[in-house]
Parts: sequence; C-alpha cells; structure tokens
Amino acid sequence: MRSYIKNFIREQGSISFSKFIELSMYHPTKGYYMTRNPIGKNGDYITAPEISSLFGKTVAVWLLEQWEKLGKPRDIALVELGPGSGMMMFDILNTIRGIKPFYDAVTVYMVEISPFLRSIQMEKLSSHICKIRWCSSIDEIPKGEIVILANEFFDALPIDQFIFSGGNFFERKITEDFQIDEEETQKEFSGEFSDGDIIEISSLGRQIASSILARIAKYGGSGLVIDYGHATCTRRNTVQAVKGHRFIDIFENIGESDITHEVDFSSLFPSFKLITQGDFLSLYGIFEIAKRSYITDTAVVEQTLSRLIDQDKMGRLFKCAII
Repeated sequence: MRSYIKNFIREQGSISFSKFIELSMYHPTKGYYMTRNPIGKNGDYITAPEISSLFGKTVAVWLLEQWEKLGKPRDIALVELGPGSGMMMFDILNTIRGIKPFYDAVTVYMVEISPFLRSIQMEKLSSHICKIRWCSSIDEIPKGEIVILANEFFDALPIDQFIFSGGNFFERKITEDFQIDEEETQKEFSGEFSDGDIIEISSLGRQIASSILARIAKYGGSGLVIDYGHATCTRRNTVQAVKGHRFIDIFENIGESDITHEVDFSSLFPSFKLITQGDFLSLYGIFEIAKRSYITDTAVVEQTLSRLIDQDKMGRLFKCAII
C-alpha cells in the first residue's frame, strides 16, 4: 500500500490528509478496512462492545425507550453505521429477543462498505439473519421511522487539516516522501487563532451527519452517536495510528494500521448536548444489568465496568450525542 500511495502522489502531486486516509483505509482492494478484521485481541484495537456484552445490552435499554417514545410502531428500521465485527448488534438483538413485540417490529440495516467485514458480521449474526439487511449507505434504507446507531464510526472517516500561521491558514498535505507540506488555501475559519493552531474538518462526516439529521427530521426517529472526541475543536493534530494495540507513526505501516482522529462533535451535531459514555451507561442501567449477568467473578465485573465507565478510562474520553 505504501508503494501504491507513493506512486499515486508522484503522478497526482501532494495529497490532502483526507485522500491519504481514504486510500489507506478504504481502497477497494488494498484498504485496511477492506482486507481484515481489525478489532479484538488479535487485531489492532478493541471497542466497547468487544470488552463486554454489558455495553450492547445497555444500548438495548436505550433502544427500547426510543421505540416506546415513538408509540411502539409495528415497523421500525434499526440502523448501525460501521458495525465492525457485528458484536454490538449481536448483543442488542439477543437482549430484545425477549421483548417479542419490539423484536418483531425491528428490521436491522447494517451500513457496511467492506465485503470482508460484511462476511464476519453475517457469521456473527447468523441466528438473527432473517431480520438483517446490508447496505452501503443510509440512502438505501426504505422510508419510515428510524433509529440510528454509530459507535466509533465518525472517528475513522477521512479528515483534512488546516494550520494557522502568520495570519493565514494553510492546508497540510502529504508529499511523495511522506512528509507534511503546507500549501496556501482559500479556506477561512471564524474566531481568533494563534500560530500553530490546527483545524480538522471531515467533509464526509458532515455529509453523513447531515443525512442522519434530515432523515430523522423527515420520517421521525432518533440516533445515538458514541465516539472518542470533544464537544468543540481542540485546535491540534489529533490524527493517530494504531497497530497491535500500540500507537505508531501514521506513515509507519500504511494500509496495515488503523488511522483515526478525535471527533469534533460541534462540527457534526452542533445542536445536541453531549454526555460522557460513563454517564450514558450509568443512566441506562449498566450496573443493574451487570448484577443480572452470567458473569460470576465479581472482580471481572468490576474491572469491566471500570474500563467502560471510569473517568480516567473510556467513560470520559468517549462522548454520546443523543439525537
């Protein structure tokens, strides 16, 4: 993949951060997400649903509340963006299967562009396969009420970077020898800035967020977006790469490492208040769910809850936007 991108830059000239991420992560035949399952102990990183089924079971409680608020419709689309291994949806469907009217009302749409990950999801969700459809965009989902889930989805989308220097903004671009160059740009941003401030913009993220909001506004429904990030722009470089559960330089293993950024929720969902993942899970009863779980080792339960909820772990870094 490194040589492919190097040749691409040689032919096209220096490329934006978003193009670099797009090629590295989403190239149809060589991209990181298109050729492997990156999640879990044997992968490069782990997500909350992989840590414990308590996460998906708690999200299921929120989903039940949304269905009830909508008047318990007989047909509702449950959509997950970027479902990864399918673990969260597996835990959700196993939980709501015991609530027959809700389970029967749900048709699940898994929005996934990676054929490799689709095959993993299909295998994981084989016991619920009759309820599930796969698609590449929320635009493919039939009209009607909808509930949308996105866990660690927006952080993996391509972004562009702009740096402030000497009273002007410059776009940060990547050269053939994988160095970062700064090129003049017509982009302007409101506010006061200091030299070295970096603005990160995900045009695709904004487009998808806009589609979510428009769909819910037109047909009714709700959404839950969970990701690591901040309420406002941090004005710094947040792009990072992970390989084998450790951070590495983004140019070290191109196409073989996970590249993400910290989500600026204000640029995606500016009108919606955020709560931390820890507060969300506590609010929707994760402690009560844990007490009823099959896990008998108290120490394991406490360790799991700590990882998901504590302020010095995922509990604070990860934010939830309820739409």
